[in-house]
Amino acid sequence: MESQPGCVAALEGDRGHSCAVLRAGAFWLVWIYAGFRGMLEVWPALLVAGGTFGLTQLLMGAFVGPGLVDIAASTATMFVLVVFFRFWKPKRVLNAVGKDITAQQRSRSGMGLERLSRRGCRGSR
Repeated sequence: MESQPGCVAALEGDRGHSCAVLRAGAFWLVWIYAGFRGMLEVWPALLVAGGTFGLTQLLMGAFVGPGLVDIAASTATMFVLVVFFRFWKPKRVLNAVGKDITAQQRSRSGMGLERLSRRGCRGSR
């Protein structure tokens, strides 16, 4: 018996509903990394990421097909988070060790402002 792509897409779309609880794993992982308070500081971003990923998976699985469900969901989530972080900033920023680096000045190029000024570069200020 052959499987039909439309049936697989419908199953993939239905699976998205049942896996919504598993998307809470992002909250749990951030809780482990940054503690409960840290998780509460970034819950809007976690909610936007989980919602975007789940909704994109549901729509792609139900209407387009199973081929690019995860790739489209990941790409859409990255795009939405970039736009979201343009307007919303968390209270604290932690590095990989868990140290608060919010107060440090950073530039888009990754070079510190003091290194740029030593090279004679002028900022856009």
